[in-house]
Amino acid sequence: MKTKTLIETIATEMSCTPEQIMGQSRIQNIADARALVQYMLRQSGWALQRIADVFQVNHASVMHNVAKVGQAQQIAAVLAKMTKIRPDTDN
Repeated sequence: MKTKTLIETIATEMSCTPEQIMGQSRIQNIADARALVQYMLRQSGWALQRIADVFQVNHASVMHNVAKVGQAQQIAAVLAKMTKIRPDTDN
C-alpha cells in the first residue's frame, strides 16, 4: 500500500483528514491516527529517521508513537483473552 493511501485510509477510519495527520495537532483522535500511521510505516520496514523526516519531527517522537501503538495492541490482546474468562458470580 502506498503511503498516501495508508494515510487516507487511516484518516477516514479515525474521522480526520490526511492534512491533520501530517500536521502537529494534539487532539487525541488525530494524534492517535498519526501514531498509527507511524507504527504501520515502521512495521513496513521504514527507518525511524525516515518516518521522522516525513512528519517533520525528531526520531524520538516516532519511537514514542510506535511504542504507544505496540502497547495498545498488547493490551487489546490481553483484554480479548480476558473476555473469554468468566469470573465467578458467587463471592
